[in-house]
Amino acid sequence: MQQLVESAARLVAEGDARMEQGDYAGALERYDAALKEEPAHPGALYRKGMVLAETGRTDEGIACFDRALAVNPDLPEVWLRRGVALYYVDRFWEAAESARQAVAIDPGYAYAWYVLGRSLKAVGHLHSALNAYNRAAEIEPENQAVWFMRGIVLALMEQHEEAVANFDRAIELDPTDLDARKNAAWSLYQLGQYEKALETCDAVLEVCPEHGQVVYLRGLVVRALAGEPPVE
Repeated sequence: MQQLVESAARLVAEGDARMEQGDYAGALERYDAALKEEPAHPGALYRKGMVLAETGRTDEGIACFDRALAVNPDLPEVWLRRGVALYYVDRFWEAAESARQAVAIDPGYAYAWYVLGRSLKAVGHLHSALNAYNRAAEIEPENQAVWFMRGIVLALMEQHEEAVANFDRAIELDPTDLDARKNAAWSLYQLGQYEKALETCDAVLEVCPEHGQVVYLRGLVVRALAGEPPVE
């Protein structure tokens, strides 16, 4: 039995090495070999699930995560990756529950809080999504994606002043993020801060002159500056 365990561990390590090289087929072959030696090896099941999810075989990947969790339900990384896979096949409620399991086991898991926020936003639970993003930001205050998504949720809640502050922080962390600038411009427009909205639109168009949404938004801003009523 000990030899089988050692053999499975060796095969998993070989699979990991192939994963690092981007050799998904080779990694999958090694993980399958490990599972022949030890069918309930949670590490092999988890890694096989990762490969399957990464290569578009999402349902099979989720099944592997489920098998790993049946062996050991106290694995926050497996709960999280299961949640991510569920999110990308639009099973948002299940994704949220999986992310909740991850943070219940590891409350300091910032990415799991982020995935929980994304999943809750997708089903329209904006206040709960914001709470999840707040926890993620407390743990990883330099995480640009968290600030951006907080801004998105705040804008959806029509809290545009706070949304702008979050988009500004996202831009500070990643000045190349045109989506953060675009959404900041929209919130500034909603706040009636047309000069700042125009400046923000122009910053995007300087980089991407054919950005259709920003071209349209800039037109709204220019008309508002000319005295036309704003569009809701």
